[in-house]
Amino acid sequence: MNSSQDKSKKVYQSKRIPLGRSKNKLVVHGKEDGYVYRVVNDTPGRVQEAQAGGYEITSGSDIEFGERDVNRTRSDSSVAKTPVGGGVDGYLMRIKEEYYEEDKKARQAALDEQEASMRRELNNHSNADYGKFGKDTKDY
Repeated sequence: MNSSQDKSKKVYQSKRIPLGRSKNKLVVHGKEDGYVYRVVNDTPGRVQEAQAGGYEITSGSDIEFGERDVNRTRSDSSVAKTPVGGGVDGYLMRIKEEYYEEDKKARQAALDEQEASMRRELNNHSNADYGKFGKDTKDY
């Protein structure tokens, strides 16, 4: 094999995509710094709920969906959207990073309180018989 055939073979091998490999078609390229992005399904009320929470629909002009090597699509409308399956489109929405972090802290605080409540209940032994199995149980 001569050297030109070796080079073409190497180029082909570096670009080869294995058959059956899972592909991430929701990867987004062209995002602006300072924002957190998410794809929101276009189901009744879902986009409006996100907008009420501070998310905005992004424009589609500089946005591309999909991995760089496969399934890459450019949004051809004024808004960035992509098919997500089952006949549903997903809209690319974004929120300022500072608002995202505030929301994340609020969710974590609610979770921490729920866990603390569970620990208090366990430590108070208010449900001390929960989960016990004894002779007085009946077989059905």
